[in-house]
Amino acid sequence: MLGKRFFTALFTVGLLMTVLLPTYAQDSGPQGLRPDAPPYALRGPHAVGTRDYVVDPEGDEPLTVSVWYPAQESDQSAETATYDYGAAGVLPDPMNYIDGTAFRDAAPDGAQGPYPLLAFSPGMGASRVFTLYLFEHLASHGFVVITLDHPGTRMLDQITMGQADFAEQIFLVQARRPTQMRRVLDYAEALTAPDGDLAGVIDVERIAVGGYSAGGWTALAFAGAHIHLDYLREWCAQGLYSSVIVTMVCNRVGQGTLDAEEQRLINLAGAAAEVGAAWSPVADSRVDAVLALAPGGALTFGEDGLQGVTAPTLILYGSTDPNAIPEFNAVWAYEHLGAEHKGRVIFEGGGHMMFGQCNPAWQANAFDLCTDAVWDVARVHDLTNHFATAFLLAELNGDVDAALALAADAVQFPGIVYETTGF
Repeated sequence: MLGKRFFTALFTVGLLMTVLLPTYAQDSGPQGLRPDAPPYALRGPHAVGTRDYVVDPEGDEPLTVSVWYPAQESDQSAETATYDYGAAGVLPDPMNYIDGTAFRDAAPDGAQGPYPLLAFSPGMGASRVFTLYLFEHLASHGFVVITLDHPGTRMLDQITMGQADFAEQIFLVQARRPTQMRRVLDYAEALTAPDGDLAGVIDVERIAVGGYSAGGWTALAFAGAHIHLDYLREWCAQGLYSSVIVTMVCNRVGQGTLDAEEQRLINLAGAAAEVGAAWSPVADSRVDAVLALAPGGALTFGEDGLQGVTAPTLILYGSTDPNAIPEFNAVWAYEHLGAEHKGRVIFEGGGHMMFGQCNPAWQANAFDLCTDAVWDVARVHDLTNHFATAFLLAELNGDVDAALALAADAVQFPGIVYETTGF
């Protein structure tokens, strides 16, 4: 049986995934969210454009995606793109529509491209724009970002599905999400092809994959981690909580149906695997770097499954995260990675929700879901922008200054514990 604690945590994760958008002064130089923003948290030199697409609109599983990219200067009076969470008619408009800081459908700045790509997976019950502050910020620094709504675990699904149906979708994440990410990367290649809508804008030889919460799990799986569900049998017998995804697996163990359910996952994923054994990785060789925010579900990879992640990896998390308990998720992932070049940024006392933001309507009506007990979320977002931007510039662009900013002796922020093997 799924406990009340689990569904309370799950509902909390889903509700937070809306955005309180940063305000940048347009005529006073680069800005961060706070006056004390570190260097790579300052807005970059590029204007930012954004477009929405649907992958395979006539197929069995259309994917709604959004893209951010460096844009040509626009004659529009302000960067005020409006984003739709896809829950119109279910959420009131003030909670469903959010203004950003990008030019809608602006012409891309192809002259300075092509630009490296970040493909990003959102959390459970989340909209694709749940970390919009990060996406627009990265585009201002010369990256293209593409993200999607994962069918079955979107914000709309969390709101409209019954608990049992949504729990089933969470279990299927392990088979469906890596496949969906591959489709998104294939679509990005089509967008930048000579006859594509963003021809010549995306450098498909420089690709990072990222994600938040269950999206962090997705990024790790897509980068080479392989699933080993049999590892969880002893863990499940203890009845301890580690993350939502692991809870879904343990529920099948408790019902005595894990073998049959694992075979179903293997079939859905098209994986080369046998029930009870480690799966072959569902990795994509195009991935050059990994960015994970508060990843959950890491125990599904067992003790050896993360050895397949060899690309440089940066993990950010709060030390007291109650939804993806660090010891069994972010810490577990970091300590078991195969990557020689890795880093972790620990927000002391921080929770799970601080990497997302709420727009004013959510903040007014669900304040507890829009704050952190210890951290000012604007400070968290400045630091997230700083670390993510410097990491991607260093890994995908070979930027020496950015790499220097990630050296252990250069990271001196109150409340941050930092460890790296690569800078």
